[in-house]
Amino acid sequence: MPAFRHPVAAISHGPGPLWLISSGFDEMVRDTVTAPEVLRSLFGKLYPKDENLPKRILLVSAHFESSSSGFEISNAANPEMIYDYYGFSEEAYEVKYPAKGDPAFAQRVKEQLEKDHIKVKLVNQGTHRRNPTLIEGAKAFQNWLDSTLASDSKLTMEERSEQITNWHNAPGAKFAHSSPDHFLPFVVAAGAGMEEKEPGAKTFFGGWAFDQLSFANYAWGTQE
Repeated sequence: MPAFRHPVAAISHGPGPLWLISSGFDEMVRDTVTAPEVLRSLFGKLYPKDENLPKRILLVSAHFESSSSGFEISNAANPEMIYDYYGFSEEAYEVKYPAKGDPAFAQRVKEQLEKDHIKVKLVNQGTHRRNPTLIEGAKAFQNWLDSTLASDSKLTMEERSEQITNWHNAPGAKFAHSSPDHFLPFVVAAGAGMEEKEPGAKTFFGGWAFDQLSFANYAWGTQE
């Protein structure tokens, strides 16, 4: 029996700790209130049979830019909170999430990346749409992303790989992402999730905020 291959998901998380505070969501999102429900139900859709549940989750985040070239991996056993947002209520800065790190697993990830000549180092610390001041181009970029990643697209894996690698040339890219940091996790997820026989991702769309912030999520290898 072949080894079980865990699914890969690319998630648009929204601004700040939006789903964890009692106020703010209704004030910030006009177009939809479905985004938190979509995220809340996502894990169950990735593992609907409640089987082969993961022992750990490898998270690729845009929320810590490396001070040197390459990637940095947290090997902290208990990563600290980083409040890298502004303009929220006081409650947002009191959120505590006691995530558990895994130093040994971090070392394994580092070794695997280095085998492919990817620069990486360990550090002991702990939405795709990220430009909230520019509305023009947001939907054009979202349409391009769907055509590149979604399973109902007819593109081959090679064509998808080429497009996601050159994402900065996509319609609306410079408006959606003036800086690449918040889109690069989607590139990593696509590279990890796509397979030759089934390169497309299942889409879990949570709507729009401010007519420009997309809550689009993509998952490869789902069991549904």
